[in-house]
Amino acid sequence: MKEKSDTTMVGNGQKPDSDIKAEVLAAGWLEAGLPAEQLLARPIGPFKRRFSPDIAAVQDGELNRFRGRIMELNRSGVYDHLPESLLHLRTQPTPTVAKKVADVKREREKEMKSRLFFLPLEQEIFLAKIRNEQRESRAFHLRPGVGFFKTLREFWQIPAFVPESWLLPISVKLPLLGRGSLARLHDLTIELLGTLTGYDIQLQSANSQSFGVPSPWRLSQSTLGAQTLLGGELQSYCPHYQITLHATSSSDPPVHFLPGGSRRAALDWLLGFLLPAGGSYEIKVQGVSSEFFLADHPSTDARLDSICL
Repeated sequence: MKEKSDTTMVGNGQKPDSDIKAEVLAAGWLEAGLPAEQLLARPIGPFKRRFSPDIAAVQDGELNRFRGRIMELNRSGVYDHLPESLLHLRTQPTPTVAKKVADVKREREKEMKSRLFFLPLEQEIFLAKIRNEQRESRAFHLRPGVGFFKTLREFWQIPAFVPESWLLPISVKLPLLGRGSLARLHDLTIELLGTLTGYDIQLQSANSQSFGVPSPWRLSQSTLGAQTLLGGELQSYCPHYQITLHATSSSDPPVHFLPGGSRRAALDWLLGFLLPAGGSYEIKVQGVSSEFFLADHPSTDARLDSICL
């Protein structure tokens, strides 16, 4: 590989400080005017990926007949997924250290040539990933009703009653729900609900609810946790949340988020993802005027149709 002495600058002249994905950086270059024919992604193997960023190096240089910007990636290529004996593997032991070193250098050269053999195929795969990244970045500017939103709805199995204007914010945040602490999930819930509803969100956790026995106790026809309490109360020991929606001047009418409202079913479905399983919640909607205040009856569960005991 013949390379120039200067390195290609990322942004203002430096390599990426964070572990940015190569497709994101490459898509930005293409949008800035860099021709796709002058961009080459070269996987060098996954060995350093655990302690190094996705992009190992970015340089302006030459590689065979290619001349342009070369990105070396700490990723597996086609070569890494092939059996070792398919391309090269020594079977005879080396008698001396000098021959062993020479064999290692020879095998290393074979590996580099083998990686170059698969490089055109890997380049086409990388360009396809860049195109997907460009489509995702433009999704924020798409109008509702295009095929991209239908794909999002099918992938995340989002019900039909969820408005299309909610699809993109939901699909961006859903992958983050399984990561981070409960405090992070609390902040994510407030942020997402505020974005979708246009209200200022207040989320508070309260003591678990107590449920009274619905019918008298009857011998041999009792249900564990209900009639067997002999007239007492059942303590769920599950979290209970109070969600208050404070309206702003640009908010939708509060009636949309009360039981039977056009957005209430979508809100209940979303809370099933955001709140812990088995927890209960109640929603209060406050209008622009502090005198206007509506509340509904508490929901007995958030995600699972069960009670924690």
